[in-house]
Amino acid sequence: MSPLPENLPAWVAMLKKHHFWLLALAVPLVVLPFLFIANSHLLKQIGAKRGEIKAHLLSLKRVESIPNHPNKDWTTDIEASTAAVKREMLNEWQRFWDRQQPVRIWPEILGPDFVEKAAALKPDAKLPLRLLEQYQDGVPKMVRQLPARMGAKEQMLGDDAKKPGAAVAASSAVVTWTSENQQSLYRSFDWEKSPSTAQVVLAQEELWAYGLLCDVIARINKEAAGAYNAPIPVVEEVFVGYKASEDKPGGVGSGRIMKPMNQGQLNAAVAPTGGEEPGAMPLVRLERPPHPRFGGGDPVPRRSSDGPRQPSAPDDALKNWVYVDFLGTPLMAADISSSLGAQMVHLMPFIMKVIIDQRSLDALLVDLATLAPVPIDVRQVRINAAGNAAIKPNAAAEPTATGGAPVRLYDIHVELRGTIALATPPNNKSLGVESSEKPDASPPSGGTGKPGRPPATPVNQAEPNATLPPAEPLPADTAPVESPPVPPQPEPNPPTAADHKSRSFLEGWVVA
Repeated sequence: MSPLPENLPAWVAMLKKHHFWLLALAVPLVVLPFLFIANSHLLKQIGAKRGEIKAHLLSLKRVESIPNHPNKDWTTDIEASTAAVKREMLNEWQRFWDRQQPVRIWPEILGPDFVEKAAALKPDAKLPLRLLEQYQDGVPKMVRQLPARMGAKEQMLGDDAKKPGAAVAASSAVVTWTSENQQSLYRSFDWEKSPSTAQVVLAQEELWAYGLLCDVIARINKEAAGAYNAPIPVVEEVFVGYKASEDKPGGVGSGRIMKPMNQGQLNAAVAPTGGEEPGAMPLVRLERPPHPRFGGGDPVPRRSSDGPRQPSAPDDALKNWVYVDFLGTPLMAADISSSLGAQMVHLMPFIMKVIIDQRSLDALLVDLATLAPVPIDVRQVRINAAGNAAIKPNAAAEPTATGGAPVRLYDIHVELRGTIALATPPNNKSLGVESSEKPDASPPSGGTGKPGRPPATPVNQAEPNATLPPAEPLPADTAPVESPPVPPQPEPNPPTAADHKSRSFLEGWVVA
């Protein structure tokens, strides 16, 4: 091993003493080359990206230079298409409103001055106090006409047969409508306060709905000679609007709707609390709001003859739970004002409990679906539901608990629930259409609209005898003249259930 130089410690000492200055010169010599190399690489990448950006900008400029480019005015085209859809919706709304014109007839019993004002009433207009009081005095008379329209005896003010000492007269009524239901219905229209315009309009809509249901029952019993062979001998309950709204829409949570289960799940099912059946759907119960006309569910007290008239109830409370949505959920007044569908059509719920010959049940459902001048949608059909015991077929002479008529072999209790779609006056503002644009009531050229059906002939009116005069005999020497053959004419297609299902509450409604 060679020995270290003798002057090495001196060099080491000098390096230690001047190492800062030595490093200050060495570091730039090493770092600067790497810095220039990295900078050159970054410049190349920046140049490449700049070239790509310039190429994209150039392609965009080329697109802009194309004459009549399809995407140039896309905003204008979309706005025009949206406006066309709104106009079509307004036209369908107008046609739906016009088709129900035969139903929206204000009775002449209210007076010609009231009928003229009510027929031209705008959505936000108000009726004079004189006409409001005129309706208040006339509406009980209109309600008392419903039993005759159905073919039942009128018992709105009580059952005379139950009064002591009353003479029981033979009744020719085909239907027995329970007096309890008639009295409850009558009390809801016998007001002690002066009604507002909104209350008058809502009440009249209910009367139109009650009239439609009475006409249905009358049509079913049209061929009946009496209560003994009427398809519907007893009407136990008929309600529309607030009293027909369900706390549990569709029966959910009531134990009536069961989830499908296999045998193992049925064996392991445990009845939940609250008295519900095993496997029932979760309880969905709505809180019924109070209503000025029903006192939170009970009829309002009858009007007294003395005392000043009190101001009318708030209009918002009158609209609570009178209509439902397309799922059957009752709507509050705020829901109606915020929903376009609720503004275009009023879906009024109804409930009908009858005793019917089960062989005529299909005819009743078909009549509701096809012959009514407004769309009636039956959503629930319950046969011998809870609270209505099944009728014993062997008790042919035993009177029923409600109507007093003898029980027939095929009679069953039926409960129907559904909705009646009542049109509302077309409103341009609701759809955002300019007020200057008037809806076209004629069917569109594309054929999406259908002409409205003529109103059904009231069954309680006697049809005129269309007897022809006897033909004069021909002379003996005169040969009979043969009439030319008449080509067979196509029979008009009667309305069917499928036709009713094809017409929604707005036929041909174009949805964006």
